[in-house]
Amino acid sequence: MESYRQALDLFQAVGDRLGEANTLLALAPFSENAEEVFGIALSLYEAIGDQYSSARGLYYYAQFLIAQGQTDQAIAALEQCRDKFLAIHLTDLAAAAQQAINELSGQ
Repeated sequence: MESYRQALDLFQAVGDRLGEANTLLALAPFSENAEEVFGIALSLYEAIGDQYSSARGLYYYAQFLIAQGQTDQAIAALEQCRDKFLAIHLTDLAAAAQQAINELSGQ
């Protein structure tokens, strides 16, 4: 974990917001304030206009929510994820998100 924290410090120091977001996404599940850290990472992806990473981050966030028993919030994150993948024409990834939604919804 220390290497991730060092990487985060470096990315922040040089202004690499994509590197910062990727590192935060990796750290989030292990953080005491995981939802906040996921939120920061997702906000950074949006700020730099990286729709793929934003969708990927939402998918990982949904997996975290599922593990926490927050099914409704996970479905909402997966719906956003699916829509972002569709917007950038990654239909296979959108289908995977939809499959996860269907499984969580009991469909």
